[in-house]
Amino acid sequence: MVISQAQRAETAVTQMLASARDGGVAAVDLRRALEMSKAIASKLAAFQARAAAVLAARESHGDGGAGVLRHATGVSRRQAEGQARAVRVLDDLPVVRDALEEGKVSFANAARLAAAAEAAGAGAVQADAGLLSMAVSMSDDQFAREARRWAARHQPDGGEADHARRRARRFLKIWDGDDGMTHLRGELDPVTGERIRNRLEAEARRLRRTDDRGERRSFPQAMADALDGLTTVGAGIGGGGGGGGAGRGSGDRGGVGSGDGRRMNDGGGVGGGDRDGAGSGDPGGGSVHRGRPIADIAVVSHVDADTGELVSQLATGEPLPPSVLELLACNASITGVLYDTAGTPLWRGTTKRTATAAQLKALIARDGGCVGCGCHPALCQAHHIKPASQGGPTTISNMVLLCWNCHHKVHHNQWTVARRHGRFELLPPVRARRAQARAPDPPVAGVFSGRLPGALSPSPSSAEPAEPLFTQT
Repeated sequence: MVISQAQRAETAVTQMLASARDGGVAAVDLRRALEMSKAIASKLAAFQARAAAVLAARESHGDGGAGVLRHATGVSRRQAEGQARAVRVLDDLPVVRDALEEGKVSFANAARLAAAAEAAGAGAVQADAGLLSMAVSMSDDQFAREARRWAARHQPDGGEADHARRRARRFLKIWDGDDGMTHLRGELDPVTGERIRNRLEAEARRLRRTDDRGERRSFPQAMADALDGLTTVGAGIGGGGGGGGAGRGSGDRGGVGSGDGRRMNDGGGVGGGDRDGAGSGDPGGGSVHRGRPIADIAVVSHVDADTGELVSQLATGEPLPPSVLELLACNASITGVLYDTAGTPLWRGTTKRTATAAQLKALIARDGGCVGCGCHPALCQAHHIKPASQGGPTTISNMVLLCWNCHHKVHHNQWTVARRHGRFELLPPVRARRAQARAPDPPVAGVFSGRLPGALSPSPSSAEPAEPLFTQT
């Protein structure tokens, strides 16, 4: 029977769609049918969630119907899980459930009421006629705000726990898509999200005002450029601000460049850019930030042995066309690297404890990222294999790139860095074995742990570096 009912419903909706396409329907009838479609959509969503829940219970799926709902209707995993959870809660909210099944409340608003019931109790939700009235009359986005406010007012802690849960859910992911673009996805708590949105929108509006009328970028494009610009400033790329004179100017993103101490230039560099401008002149009023990322972008280029052409790619392996390389090279710092016939890089050491910008670029070219987990080089630090405090030199052969997490493992969990099969690797500590006490073995050449006998333990305040991007140890 349910199959024939579904077929009749599909036929009716198909006829409605044909009438809308016809153009001969009176406006008043079309408007009325559009209003009635809200009830149809609500009832359909209620049927989908309820049918999925019944199937899951009969077949012992164990997920409340989220899986079968996702596969049968094509909704996202998150949406399916939300609908399944809402159906479970609505069983304790008969007033809301009846309003949904009668088409008076949209499924989205019913789900908001279910979430409010989880926070403040089902009885409080059903007893508030004003809240139920808003769920009937308001759109999904309008009621979402009201439901959150209502839940916060009716929670004993004023919504602190709810905010803490949202704060704990924050994340940001950046990855390279198959289309050649870099993709971003994230979630922020409302306070952080509003703060970031306001900053980006203000900067995007400022950027659009500076555009020529015939070449004005779209607002989404301006938002992307604002994110680029604001994160550049926040990372300390570029320096001197406000002072007079030529000064140590802004290190062009991806290049050693002179500046007036006030302006950041665009572009990137072959082999990566310097972290501060190398222009000559009296210092400006700003300051140069040390221990920050050396560049927004690092490009590795080599001459193809067969064709003799210059081949360039990002540190992640993404190839770059010649036109892009030429644009980046306009403001670039070029670092030459020589290799022997076995492919081993030949480097010149330094007496400084911290890695130079050129050495950091070379580490990017060699390691490509964290040698422990493969993390992106922008999130890595230069680690001395043999500690500088024990006489370890600041040379390329004694340094590797480690992300903060892997770096922490070396210094606090006795992980070790070793060179195997021509590449550096991060190895877990050897498990302790019960044996007769004896003097420790001498260190193995080429393998050093981050904690040596007699070395001072880091203070609690230094457990997490203040600036985790390209700092050195």
